[in-house]
Amino acid sequence: MAAPAAQEESTPSTTVMDKNGDVLFELGKDGNTKSRLLVSSKVLSLASPVFAAMFTHGFREGENLSASSPRLIPLLGDDPAALTLLCKILHFRTADIPMTLDVTALANLAILCDKYDCAGCVKPWSMLWLPEWVPHADEDGFERLLFITYVLDLPDAFSRVTLALSKTVGGLPKADADCAGYDILPQGLIDQLREKQRELRLGVCRAIETTISAWLQIACCDHRSVVGNYFQSLYSVGLWPLSDVTSRLKVADIQARI
Repeated sequence: MAAPAAQEESTPSTTVMDKNGDVLFELGKDGNTKSRLLVSSKVLSLASPVFAAMFTHGFREGENLSASSPRLIPLLGDDPAALTLLCKILHFRTADIPMTLDVTALANLAILCDKYDCAGCVKPWSMLWLPEWVPHADEDGFERLLFITYVLDLPDAFSRVTLALSKTVGGLPKADADCAGYDILPQGLIDQLREKQRELRLGVCRAIETTISAWLQIACCDHRSVVGNYFQSLYSVGLWPLSDVTSRLKVADIQARI
């Protein structure tokens, strides 16, 4: 009696995107098929030149796609949830598309949009999902917004994200980091942002130093008192020593304490 149950559990479930679909995507991780998507090659070909090439050149001559005998195509290297969502969007399954999406899911979706060259179809939905997260661009864990907004061609959001990252400390992936999506970004962008971070921190230091420089040039008891009070005030709000401040505080945090 146990054998049929075991066999049933091993059969991947199928999510139908188009009841007349002619392709079955096999989804899973680590080389194991966990589920399938029944999709329309025509719909996906219109949305993505990569899918179009896959369906046109992926089979021998005479092996036409047919709804009566859908062709199996394994896509075990793609994130299953992200590919399922992408297919829902491309098949206009709007009732099944979430109104909110977390940053991890957005990042996985953006990677597939780049892979299959179909960001334009996802862009309207991303404009619904991203406003919740862009204000957090300078917080730990949200640096992926950089390549999400770039891939999905959202210039206003991309500008806000780069500005926020330029005012923070760190928050940028390293060139040798295992950061999914890093290779999608324009060459040199991370270095430019890192240089902008350095320039802004130096600018803050110069502003603080310039304020007191004139007082340091005059040997007077009153002036010495002003200088002492100035440095004491900086220390009391956590802005002294400057070398420590610029390595741990965001520019916005420094400005708020001045």
